[in-house]
Amino acid sequence: MPKPTPLQEERLVNEFLVRTNRPQSVTNIVDALQAAPTPLKKAAVDRATASLVARGDVTLKEYGKAKVFITNQSTIDVPSPEERAAIDERLAQLEAAAVDGQAAVASANAAAADVYATLSDADALARSTEVKVQRSELEAKVASFGGGVVLSEEERAALEQKYAEVMDTWKKRKRIVVEAVATISEGANKKPAELYEKIGIETDEEAGVNMKDMPPALKPERKGRKRGRGT
Repeated sequence: MPKPTPLQEERLVNEFLVRTNRPQSVTNIVDALQAAPTPLKKAAVDRATASLVARGDVTLKEYGKAKVFITNQSTIDVPSPEERAAIDERLAQLEAAAVDGQAAVASANAAAADVYATLSDADALARSTEVKVQRSELEAKVASFGGGVVLSEEERAALEQKYAEVMDTWKKRKRIVVEAVATISEGANKKPAELYEKIGIETDEEAGVNMKDMPPALKPERKGRKRGRGT
């Protein structure tokens, strides 16, 4: 089997770090890549990690004699607390607008049905005109929600999907940091709290946010099939 080139070595190491997305020592990388089609020795991993760190694709953390490598996390777009709060507020407005809009439509439909079911032709015509005026007022009121813009079902679904992605990213990022600090603290013989302070990591508590206080992300609704009664 031909010996891999330096670029191939870097690609194998970088793909492993991206795939695992957690701190790895050189020993961990070597052991994991022994099952690869082209196993790498320690010297090759040392060369590859040095090149990846120099290029900025990988971050090196040193704590005493312990060295760990992790794929660069700075490219991940994580919303700020202000952006998350804005999304929460917008979702609350949409929920309120949807409830009010549904109630307004139901009321107008019920009034129209009552008109045509119980009144004479003359009274029905007068009542119909009154209902149309009320309906126009209700439609104007519904349109006032959200700064004069009523979102379609597709736009609302897209906003809810964005919120779900934000929450998922937050959870993954938090898990990565917790696991990374745990790995590093074990190798450096330090408490996680000491590393948080030394590295400058701001916890959720320090930022004044709590994941448990955030509204749950809505799951996409599945359209079920209606079953007819058997004979």
